[in-house]
Amino acid sequence: MKKIFLGAIRVTENLLNDFVFMCESRLKPTYFTRQGTNKLTFKSITLFSFNFVKKSIQIELDDFFDLMNQPDIRVTKRDSQRLERKSHQVHL
Repeated sequence: MKKIFLGAIRVTENLLNDFVFMCESRLKPTYFTRQGTNKLTFKSITLFSFNFVKKSIQIELDDFFDLMNQPDIRVTKRDSQRLERKSHQVHL
């Protein structure tokens, strides 16, 4: 069981780092094209969407970036909702 779970984690990580997967998952070719100083990348917004939101969106966003060892990044609820609309619902 543990081997299957770890295999699924590796497949998910490979997909999230795959440029073609990102291109197929975005709604317009211009979305998620900037590299460098982005607060919310395709990978981070997808990972955040996998979380089960139990608290307010803002608290969950702050906790998510603390967990990702990026506590200095602060993203608003509006920012995250805007970016979620730019990508298709990701089904792995």
